[in-house]
Amino acid sequence: MPRSKLRFLSALVLCAAFWLPAAAQSVSGKISGTVVDDSGRVLAGATVTLINERTNDARNVTTNDSGDFIFNAIQPGYYTVKVEQRGFSVFQQQGIVLTATEHRSVGEVQLKVGQLTETVTTVAEGTPVQTESTEHSALITSKQIDQISIRGRDVTALLRVLPGVSYQGQSESAGNGFGSGIPNIQGGRNTQSTINVDGLRGNDLGSPSTFSSTVNFDAIGEVKVLLNSYQAEYATNSAASINVITKSGTSQYHGGGYWYKRHEQFNAQNFFNNLNRVNKPRYRFSTLGATLGGPVWLPKIGDKIKDKLFFFYSFEDSQTLNPQALRTVTVPTAAERSGDFSKSFLGLNSSGVPNPVFIRDPLKTGNCTATDKTACFDNNIVPANRINKNGQALLNVLPQPNALDLNITRGNYNYTFQESIKIPKRQNLFRVDYKPSEKNTFYVRGSTWFADNQGIAVPAGTANWGLAGLHYTYTDNGITGNWTRLISSQIVNEATLGVRHGVEKGPPLNDAELAKLQRKTYGFSLGQFFPALNPLNIIPQVTFNNITNAANITYDGRTPLRGADTLITFNDTISYTKGAHIMKAGFYAERARNYEGATSTFAGAFVFQNDLNNPLNSGYSYANALLGNFQQYTESNSRPSGEGSQSIVEWFVQDS
Repeated sequence: MPRSKLRFLSALVLCAAFWLPAAAQSVSGKISGTVVDDSGRVLAGATVTLINERTNDARNVTTNDSGDFIFNAIQPGYYTVKVEQRGFSVFQQQGIVLTATEHRSVGEVQLKVGQLTETVTTVAEGTPVQTESTEHSALITSKQIDQISIRGRDVTALLRVLPGVSYQGQSESAGNGFGSGIPNIQGGRNTQSTINVDGLRGNDLGSPSTFSSTVNFDAIGEVKVLLNSYQAEYATNSAASINVITKSGTSQYHGGGYWYKRHEQFNAQNFFNNLNRVNKPRYRFSTLGATLGGPVWLPKIGDKIKDKLFFFYSFEDSQTLNPQALRTVTVPTAAERSGDFSKSFLGLNSSGVPNPVFIRDPLKTGNCTATDKTACFDNNIVPANRINKNGQALLNVLPQPNALDLNITRGNYNYTFQESIKIPKRQNLFRVDYKPSEKNTFYVRGSTWFADNQGIAVPAGTANWGLAGLHYTYTDNGITGNWTRLISSQIVNEATLGVRHGVEKGPPLNDAELAKLQRKTYGFSLGQFFPALNPLNIIPQVTFNNITNAANITYDGRTPLRGADTLITFNDTISYTKGAHIMKAGFYAERARNYEGATSTFAGAFVFQNDLNNPLNSGYSYANALLGNFQQYTESNSRPSGEGSQSIVEWFVQDS
């Protein structure tokens, strides 16, 4: 058996040893064609050279007995195909664009009789029809990325221009505060779409419908989406496979800088802000970035590597103040907190007159209504000696009313709050491509991403009426390396190793904000069943039912939050070309770990409700709290963390 076939079969046996379900990920493609003469007869033994127009590196093959040639495991880019054969003029086709995962055919290359010193040059034009594979795919080119205006410069929002992608609102900035939502594509669930950056999966491990490996626009070379009918090697999930390809360095130096700015002075006032006589919120986005790429030059060995080693670097810094919607809630008045409900009411009636509240004394029998006040507190005032200090402390967590004009509020709320969340973000991305020899090609791409959401309504934040300010920080760092080995003109091996690590944290902004969550600040002294679960002595969560737009006390059960994801992947694929067949086999190994911070109702949770079945019911939830009459109390007896891990080995074999 020839050595080339023996090497291929040995590799195939090695892949088949991993006897588990199938899938692997790579972004490389193929370029193929057929060489014929003037009369249409195939030419065997012609030398075909594939030249990367950006870096000038080249790869050679010879046509087989059918005149066919195939270049396997080719990275996306711009290429020239050059064909030489004794007795014929040299043929050269430039500007061949190969996108990620594409099987590109240049068709029949016709050589004309002549001398090798003569060259016939053509330029590829138009959008080619893919004839070498059956998948349905869509492409966003770097030119489209440059020219299509996307407010937030977020790649997932750009997917909306493709057919079959559901509409979703634009994000304000790249990556939002944690990650970007993946849209539904061709009816598939967004949790089942895979989005990769240079072959490394970028879905968040805890929330797979979120893309958390953010890449800024100026670092993206193209976006290729495999919609359906794609080949076995890309079948990781049942929906679309989205491949984001980063830019790489070229044989010439290229760089650029940019600054984008948005400010509230250019915005119209919001209708509800106008209605409530609230000033225009701060809306400020300042994005500064730069890119640089080209050949690597080093002292003494510069000439030896200038055509072999290339780099690309991208930096982006974003400083944002993202306004949130105006919040309107109902909070207890100062009089109500002291027991005086004589002026309390629940909304307005059809005539625009307030509906008074009647507070029932649980120690009396009878009714407490507008016509029968037998069981009401005298003058709707709770005596000081009947006030529960812990219930009063919970009411004092809430802010004082600041919206008292009934012509505006219609009795539906008495407090307004609006904030602009501060989110500084930063990304660094680098890529190095190296071709030490004709048979070996390497590249390494690394990236860092950091976002710090500072405010109330941040991810895993507190009650959005302004309870307490938190940080929500998210970092995502990743690196991937690729090695393509040309074993022979028929056999190519491609191996990729990738690592990603993401961390999220949610501490209070400062000690003053932490104090807003602590029991001692309000004099809340009621004990707990399991106080060890609450080392920071955080106040319980509270729900007030039967009050329009009640100001509930809420926060994330993981407060202060901590979570982490780790993903390690390895992919190896070998292809063998024989005649019209492209046989390919490979395996994919993955180790994933997802940690979600310890969560539970660790500080307790009260429910105060106007419950007619409760004999201690006062008829008004805020009055029930003042009297200490809760309808329900919940407290967890443990605070478990969420820890998931998995190891996957998948394989495929295919013949195109």
